[in-house]
Amino acid sequence: MRLPSAITRELDLRRKRELYANNAWSRIAFADTVVPCVLAHVGVQAGPVFLVTLAIADHTVALAEAKDFDCRRVKGLTRQALRGIPFVGMIEAALYRNFGCDGPQIDDFVSWHAHVLTWGASRKAINDAVKQIQRSRSALIPDRNCIHVKQLTPTSLGGKLYYVLKGPQKEYRIYSRGERIDPETGEVLGPVYRQSKRPLRTGDRARLCYAFEDRLLDQLLFGNLEGNELVRSIRHEALKPFRAWEKRQR
Repeated sequence: MRLPSAITRELDLRRKRELYANNAWSRIAFADTVVPCVLAHVGVQAGPVFLVTLAIADHTVALAEAKDFDCRRVKGLTRQALRGIPFVGMIEAALYRNFGCDGPQIDDFVSWHAHVLTWGASRKAINDAVKQIQRSRSALIPDRNCIHVKQLTPTSLGGKLYYVLKGPQKEYRIYSRGERIDPETGEVLGPVYRQSKRPLRTGDRARLCYAFEDRLLDQLLFGNLEGNELVRSIRHEALKPFRAWEKRQR
């Protein structure tokens, strides 16, 4: 697959300082900036820390339309769901084959979703906060929760941060496996869906570049409450190489 010149320029090692989301070297450098900043934050050190993932069906679009998706929708809903709870997190995309927000379809789709790290709030406080969104929004996989909460230990925190900051690595498929049966009435309630994944193939990885075209890592990073100040400090640090380069061009 031949990518347009605008995207190939984003992939260039020499442009890693510009923090294009398509640039693998930018991803590595950005993660190496974000992780120590987050780990050093006094709130994160005090804990407890949870990884919260928000992935709803309404944020899934055809791959051909993924470039035009407004990621502010994901940021806004995540902040609404976790109102009153500080966090820092990242917007990411996942490729789904032949399954979109309306169910099985012959096409490729991109699920835009958020992984965020919260601190200072208990599991109960988080579950209470997300309850309204959990009830009113649907996950892409029928009968699954659209918000997942997992507590992190201090030893796992760094690894999970790198996971949150990585680029897409897998493609996903949702398939039917039998029927759901009401145990009391015997009524057939619908298919049971399962999800499988495998490493992205080269061609699909290239096609996902269209979804990330013009997107910058520091703009995909976002926060809430004290997390906003943390994000600003990370952006300042991460953009130092770019500002230094701009200064040399004058």
